[in-house]
Amino acid sequence: LRALLKTALQADVFLFASGREALLSGLRALDLQPGDEVIVQGYTCVVVPNAIAALGHFASDEIRRFALEKLASEHKPDEYILLLRCNLRQEDMALLLRVIERSDDFDYIHGLIADLLKVFHANPHIDCSAPLLAMYARMNCGLHREDLLTLLHERNKLPPSILPELQFDSYDEVRALYRQIEREQRRPH
Repeated sequence: LRALLKTALQADVFLFASGREALLSGLRALDLQPGDEVIVQGYTCVVVPNAIAALGHFASDEIRRFALEKLASEHKPDEYILLLRCNLRQEDMALLLRVIERSDDFDYIHGLIADLLKVFHANPHIDCSAPLLAMYARMNCGLHREDLLTLLHERNKLPPSILPELQFDSYDEVRALYRQIEREQRRPH
């Protein structure tokens, strides 16, 4: 098929399994630099922003710089959080904390938390307790609260001051986590 298209079009031809892969390859071939603007039409299918978000699966100084610039400058930079999935460093925690603290919109915080949890799960070597605790103070979603608390617990960063309130949480899984932690603490070490 490629040879046939190359002959018919008199040009090099690249075939992709999906539109997302084609867009991602095109974006990477452009060698975008931090600050370069990618303009997409206002009404588009999810493939275009997903191709941009897929860049988060690549470790790159350029992707990291671009993400940090957007996180520092955009009022609601949640669409750039996942770019840190393979590019997160310990020194980024202060910026992520500022991003969390500058929003009081619960719907926005919900999406932000979902993406930050993905980034933190992908980076077990990073101490993300400060941003996690800031998110905990601003969230109202039980599902993400349970994931956040479990992550803090697994990394031995769950403050003892939070533990007593977990037994009264509205989400069953958070109360189950409380009982699990209580059992672990009663076991002889």
